[in-house]
Amino acid sequence: MDTNLASAALEAFSILLFGIFSLLIVDITLKRKYSIKKSLALSAVLFIIPYILLIFLRLYAHQFSIDQEIDFFGRQIDLSGISNMLIELSAIMISTFFVYIAVLKGYEGKTSAKVFAASFAVLISMIASTFFSDYAMLAYNNLTAEGTVLVEKSVYVILQTVLLIITLVIYDLFIKNKVKKLISDTNGEMNRFVVVPIISYVIFIIAYCSWYVEDYTVRESMNLQYFFTSITLPILYALMFRVIFTEISATAESMKTETELNAAKLIQTSILPQSRFNGTKGISLSAAMIPAKEVGGDFYDFFELGNGKIAVLIADVSGKGIPAALFMMHAHSIIKNNIILTNSPAEAMTKSNIQLLENNDSCMFVTVFIGILDLNSGTFTYSNAGHNPPLIKNKSLEYLNVKKQPVLGVVPTTYEDLEVTLSDDAVIFLYTDGVTEAMDDAGEEYGTERLLNLLKSPGVMNMKDLVDLVNSDVNTYSKQPHDDVTMVALEYTGSSTKLSVSAEKKSLEIIQKLISSSLKTDDAKLKSSIMMVIEEIFVNIISYSYPDSKGTVCVTFDVGDELRMKFEDSGIPFDPLKSKDPDPSLTLYERSEGGYGIYLVKKFMDTVSYSYENGKNILTITKKLQ
Repeated sequence: MDTNLASAALEAFSILLFGIFSLLIVDITLKRKYSIKKSLALSAVLFIIPYILLIFLRLYAHQFSIDQEIDFFGRQIDLSGISNMLIELSAIMISTFFVYIAVLKGYEGKTSAKVFAASFAVLISMIASTFFSDYAMLAYNNLTAEGTVLVEKSVYVILQTVLLIITLVIYDLFIKNKVKKLISDTNGEMNRFVVVPIISYVIFIIAYCSWYVEDYTVRESMNLQYFFTSITLPILYALMFRVIFTEISATAESMKTETELNAAKLIQTSILPQSRFNGTKGISLSAAMIPAKEVGGDFYDFFELGNGKIAVLIADVSGKGIPAALFMMHAHSIIKNNIILTNSPAEAMTKSNIQLLENNDSCMFVTVFIGILDLNSGTFTYSNAGHNPPLIKNKSLEYLNVKKQPVLGVVPTTYEDLEVTLSDDAVIFLYTDGVTEAMDDAGEEYGTERLLNLLKSPGVMNMKDLVDLVNSDVNTYSKQPHDDVTMVALEYTGSSTKLSVSAEKKSLEIIQKLISSSLKTDDAKLKSSIMMVIEEIFVNIISYSYPDSKGTVCVTFDVGDELRMKFEDSGIPFDPLKSKDPDPSLTLYERSEGGYGIYLVKKFMDTVSYSYENGKNILTITKKLQ
């Protein structure tokens, strides 16, 4: 065999060895996609390609010789050394590239985890296959005084293999489990950690290959500078990665805790009801809970009790975080169950208090407000256990009169009910102290007075807008929330039904379907005409009130002998009744465009009126059904 070819084959295999052992390190860390046979076949195919490339590259390096030097800051550098450095760097990068392909194609898991494992493996293998192999070879030469190139290179490959096997065993015994745990703790999301081994590896191979710029004998002589430099570098890497792994492990644990807390948050929020009362006769309701941490101790609920009654409650558990969240789940279950059993806020409070007192070794407590609204009469029966008094807008806006009673879970007591009769369009706003006790940068609390004044603001059309308004104002006032913020806004609409929808054409079907099902008439022509009127009005609102923006349309209607409907929006002021009625006697060619839709609305409905109040367009229509 040609000496140069044999030498090139040995050098190529030497470079390829660190890639093969890199893959073995990954193999004991990650789970294979395929069987052992298929995995070996895939690896063999992938590594045959770089081996052939590396042989040609090494052959080229043997023939490459330039007797030319350049001056670099007063130092003469041989261009052949630079070319050797670039060839060595290219050879290592080729082997590394195929390691990455093999890992990405042949192993399970998220890409970031596979890239991290591959990067870490090639760094370990590269260090082991260079510094330690060099020293083993120096020791061999000193003992044997061998001088044949092929023999030396063969021995180098053997020593390199032995050292890599030792490295693999050490990794398997002491490092593998730590890497596996790291990947497990982060659920394979290793993006933020991948950069560390990759940058370390790049710096290492550049430093290693740069030796080729110097006289090759520098690497083969046991001078003091080379000895200390090459021994210190692996030690520094080992210490650096010990620190990095400690930090990464701490971060991974934090990520794991964060994942678990997010899961707990999903579970907690899943028990909170979404508003099912949009479009329900007699009531409009919206709520929100924004925990200060991942999980919180506030909760709310609302549900039907039968016989036209709706129960609503809001509560605030002492403390924050996971302990408060656990107690919240326990208290919520007890209180809701007792409301259903008793149909009385006071009785539910009394029974819940007794149950919460049992085995309450943590001495936690909960403030609670419970109300039951009779949709038929408008009677709102309520009881309060140390909670913030709600705001009520009945004839005027004020804080609801509540009886001072102890919180639940502290002392045995009996609770009492109070009642208030709500007028049509009355609003009750329930909240926790996270609203009123929110602090600004100066330490001043948001306060009950600011909340009262905010709810006097005009232009709030529905309960969702009201909740969003308060939440936005609290966030503006307090940049850093210190407590959970929870709100429930309830509107009593009397005999009317109130529906809030987005100002989009797809919402039209929702309105028409609800009103059509409420019309107690068999007159198909009448129903069809009413649906046409609703479509005309709704499309006008979208086109003229919200031409360039998104908004909400609030539809309130009451059906009896007469259909009475009110459309409200907070868009651009627009009075459709101002336009002059078209003349239907004109021929088709004589008529001007527009105006016929609202003309038909006015002709078909018994009354049509428009007003602009508190920043809202209000269009009211009526039609006798009998």
